[in-house]
Amino acid sequence: MRFRFQQGVGTQLDVITAQSDLVRAEVNRLRAILNYNRALAALQRAVSNLPANSTSTRSNP
Repeated sequence: MRFRFQQGVGTQLDVITAQSDLVRAEVNRLRAILNYNRALAALQRAVSNLPANSTSTRSNP
């Protein structure tokens, strides 16, 4: 976008909008990574709190 602006094809608004979109995308990416890590930690906590025999899906007669 900067190149287009330097060539006189784009406007300053185009550059600012593109930069804003880039920052928003980076924030969304980081938010997704954070949410993934939170979910993974919650899963690990949940699994570690299960009783030892609850991992089997079949019943013992």
